[in-house]
Amino acid sequence: SLSVGAGKKAPAMPTSANVSQGTSTRNSARAARPGPWTLITGLRSLAVVPVGLTRHRQRLYPLRTFTREEARTIVQQVADWQEEFRQRFSYTFVFLADEFYLLAGEDFPPYETYEDFPQWENGVGMAADFLRNLDEVLGSLSVGAGKKAPAMPTSANVSQGTSTRNSARAARPGPWTLITGRSAQDLIKKMAEGFNQRFEGVNLDVLPVVNGFFGPTVSVTGLLTGQDILAAARNVRPRGLLLPEVMLREGHFLDDMTLPELSTQLGVPVQAVPSNPSGLAGFLLGDR
Repeated sequence: SLSVGAGKKAPAMPTSANVSQGTSTRNSARAARPGPWTLITGLRSLAVVPVGLTRHRQRLYPLRTFTREEARTIVQQVADWQEEFRQRFSYTFVFLADEFYLLAGEDFPPYETYEDFPQWENGVGMAADFLRNLDEVLGSLSVGAGKKAPAMPTSANVSQGTSTRNSARAARPGPWTLITGRSAQDLIKKMAEGFNQRFEGVNLDVLPVVNGFFGPTVSVTGLLTGQDILAAARNVRPRGLLLPEVMLREGHFLDDMTLPELSTQLGVPVQAVPSNPSGLAGFLLGDR
């Protein structure tokens, strides 16, 4: 499916009525031919995103998720479109959702190719931003040498990428289990491995959680419920849980469970932390 980002005037747009009307950010459109299409003003960008399929589809038209080979084809097709737009109009215009790169097993494009991230709210470019932030955090620290560092970085200089070249002694070392949806698990595992190496005493592991509420095809972290986390955590018996704040709406999961309720039922500390690496680093160092 395709989503449309409103904003500054854009040079190009596919010729499709349901997209050009801008009535929905999740309308599907069929292009008459591949490549840059007829010019239409008033649109800033377009995102190609996979349709979200829950398990609650009784008596609805049968749809399925993409295969890996199909995702690879889409990655290449969108890359070709992007190159045409850059050559003709000096602007990328069309962007591909992070999920397609994950499904295809392809590397994410470089951070700079997302320009000003016009499709951020549709999950486009979040992975590239996460990896860049992770590189900044890890680049500010040398590999932990098992001794107390003479200077401890704060969340401020870590988030800004200021190099301290010291291993940091964590104020909240854990052990902690990081909760994530299945689609982001490789990114979160990479962060946990880096933090375990560079933050002295830190002990992080990762628990990918299957979404039982919406169904296993819904794999993003922000749509996990308290009951999903409770069921998964009971099987591994963690010492403490760290949950990205994106899971919560005014202190509640989507099923209305709260953090204190989850903590009480598991019998372990449960803490909501920022979803980016610099925010988690700040929590481990005691800066928040």
